Amino acid sequence: MPPKKKIPCPRCPLDSPYPPVHGKARDGLIRCQAVDCTHTQYSAHEFWPEITTTRQDMDKDEGDRYDVNFAEVATDAQLARDMYAALRGGEKAFRGVRFTKTLAERVVGAVGQNAATTAAAAAAAAPSTSTTTTSAGAQQGGQSAVGQSDVVGATQDLAALGLSAQANTFSPGPAVTGTAAMSATLPAVATGTTPQANITATPSGQTAANQPAPPAQLANVPAPVVPAAPLPLGPPPLNPAVAGLDLRQNQTTDQPAALQYVQTIAANLLADERRRELARNPTTQQLPLNDVQKKAALQRIMHKFALRSGFAPADARWTIETNHLVMGFPTMIYVYAVEMIRDLNPLGNPIYVKKQADKLLALEASLSLPLCNNLQTHRNSWVTDGDLIWSTVPLLPTVNVQTLPQPIILAGTVANPVALQYDNEMGARLDIRRVQIDFNITIDLSRPVGELFYDTTAGSYDDSVPGILTRGLNTFFTSYVRNNPAMFTAFGRQNKCFFNNQGYSLDSPPQQPTLRAMKGYYLSVRPGVQSLFLNINTATSPFYQNLLVSDLISRMTATGAAGQSRPQHEVARALKGVKVRIEYNTNVNFPTEASRTRFIDSVGLQVQAQPTQLPNVMLSAWYNRAGPYTGLPDYPNPAWAPLATELAINVGKDPFRFPGQEEWYPASCLRIVQWHPYRGLLTPAQTSMMITHALLPPDQHRGRILASAPQLDTPSSLGGLLHFGFAGAPAAGTGQAGLQALNMHAGTQFLRIPGRML
Repeated sequence: MPPKKKIPCPRCPLDSPYPPVHGKARDGLIRCQAVDCTHTQYSAHEFWPEITTTRQDMDKDEGDRYDVNFAEVATDAQLARDMYAALRGGEKAFRGVRFTKTLAERVVGAVGQNAATTAAAAAAAAPSTSTTTTSAGAQQGGQSAVGQSDVVGATQDLAALGLSAQANTFSPGPAVTGTAAMSATLPAVATGTTPQANITATPSGQTAANQPAPPAQLANVPAPVVPAAPLPLGPPPLNPAVAGLDLRQNQTTDQPAALQYVQTIAANLLADERRRELARNPTTQQLPLNDVQKKAALQRIMHKFALRSGFAPADARWTIETNHLVMGFPTMIYVYAVEMIRDLNPLGNPIYVKKQADKLLALEASLSLPLCNNLQTHRNSWVTDGDLIWSTVPLLPTVNVQTLPQPIILAGTVANPVALQYDNEMGARLDIRRVQIDFNITIDLSRPVGELFYDTTAGSYDDSVPGILTRGLNTFFTSYVRNNPAMFTAFGRQNKCFFNNQGYSLDSPPQQPTLRAMKGYYLSVRPGVQSLFLNINTATSPFYQNLLVSDLISRMTATGAAGQSRPQHEVARALKGVKVRIEYNTNVNFPTEASRTRFIDSVGLQVQAQPTQLPNVMLSAWYNRAGPYTGLPDYPNPAWAPLATELAINVGKDPFRFPGQEEWYPASCLRIVQWHPYRGLLTPAQTSMMITHALLPPDQHRGRILASAPQLDTPSSLGGLLHFGFAGAPAAGTGQAGLQALNMHAGTQFLRIPGRML
């Protein structure tokens, strides 16, 4: 199994002679073992994904205090240490001042520099052996003007950073400073990692961990640092007796092993809790727990996480049927990170592509380029959500087993900075300056599930191993839905999807239609004690009717029995982001159907009062058939005559953030596209109808999910198994057959559990 590695450290030159262990921690703390980390072509914005605040987000008072901290952290060692402790504890602010990515990088650099300087000074002042002669003013017993405590303190700072000081260079293990008697035996403080082997100097030049000694030094030339083994990811390994359990066995067969497994999980949680506490308070002495304290702490954790502590004393007579399916999954998943830069802002900082639909379209367009041949060759072996790629086979080339896979970089040139072009949802051709696909992690699914889902190294669940794994498996098991957009509508993380049909109206006569309830299914991968399962549930969600925007607004804001009496601002808020189609043709007509598509940003004034970008020209005047604009390429053909009192809809950019870049249309010119989800508030009557349509008795609920034939008596039309392609006869290579080609499969019956197991 290849070692786990993270994204290459952008601080290091690409031609560095020490490539095997360069890496970037998810929380931005750099663990780089090269001796030549002088590369400056990187940005702090490449680190600290959990920090989103910028200097521009702060008011004057906070900004002034931020500027003081930013200036003083480079010279005030204690301030740097305090701010670093806050970062290590997951804090987003220090003494009421929020962190930015740039300040976080500055803090880490300051702590590393201060610790390296102190350690280097102490090492230089320390004697070469532990036995020295004494004289007036001489040092004795390995003490120096700096002091051994300073050496250990500085080394602890570096260990907390994932760095060490040795020959004025950085490397991640405990440093060897001073004499052989002064052995660095510091614990690993990076949360979620196991301690490294203690490294002590020996007369033979070998380390106690049997690492090779560095080459002999030339005159006045320090020997290169030999990289130590990289810090392992995730929690400490489980008990071998537990780790060897068959992940796919029936969980009801080995109750003692299951209890031992859970107890080991609790012990790991306790150990990690103590490591995190030590990281937050590195100066506090942490005493070992006695048996009574340890037992109480384990009971507290078992209670907190609702971990099993036993089974029923005798077999129960009933069996519980769950809405979970058994699933098969591969033993290895390779994960890659995708980054796209659209352009540079006036300050030279990158403008990233953020919208998921744009990322997916751009990634699809890149497959035709020569550098992406391997992705195209294995197109059926990977899935993506635009941010990450999950694959059952390696996708990036690797020079040798000791180096990180080489990234795919699509970049323009000075003469032509455009690396890639793609057509967005509105049919507009857009440019991208740079696309980079980097190796992220390899997830070994042969490990025990409890170990896989126990990861405290990440700042958020989405960035953790269980978060990345479940997102990837969800994407694999819902691929049939995404590949059939004519039949299904999926949104969000795309593991909630609906069959395209008329659904149930959420408006009762005499009200006219505005919304409808559509039924579908929700799928998610869930961890069991010793395996993974597929959870499938029915889902019901409100969608817009296929209406003109003007009709929707008038029906929602109308009063009386035929209306919903909604305030206009509530309707405007619900319409933000809604996908619409321009209904009329123009003198120079739209080249494609997609080019008619727009997304609503805001609702404006009545068209007779809504200014346009032309001086002193209102929107209604622009549409005037007798006006001077009838010959323009984008003028309606035939002419369109909106009502003077209907509202204007902006489908361009935010008029407050980007004045002059609005795009106004009368509401009667725009139609809401089919199957668009409704994100606003429901009226009490609509909420009641939604609940009525969503509720199902258990037997009907089971029947809907497991049905292997179309359900003709309901607008959901398909059972859950057919919906996701797990049953029936989907096209060759899709659905269940497509999963099986990747060593995956989905069960077709609900999991049954004896009552005693609960």
